[in-house]
Amino acid sequence: MAAAGARTIRVVKPHVPLIKFPTRKVNEPLKMVNISVANPGQMLVSTPDVTSKPVGSMPRGSGIEWSQLPAKYHRKPLSQEEIEFIERGGPA
Repeated sequence: MAAAGARTIRVVKPHVPLIKFPTRKVNEPLKMVNISVANPGQMLVSTPDVTSKPVGSMPRGSGIEWSQLPAKYHRKPLSQEEIEFIERGGPA
């Protein structure tokens, strides 16, 4: 009966993560890669769009107006039968 009152202590195994994420160091400079091209005219140079704003620069809720939405995003008008069904409170 003495064993019934005794508590057993279990050893917890250390956590082993199943997914490994790359380190996210802020101060680490980007690695430069040397690319040799036979014809320098073949290289494409992209310039950032000056008119676009970075994500998160506009305050929330200051997007486009409702009237500027394309027609596919507009709400479909309710038919008279649907309006009566809603006002009735559902199936009677």
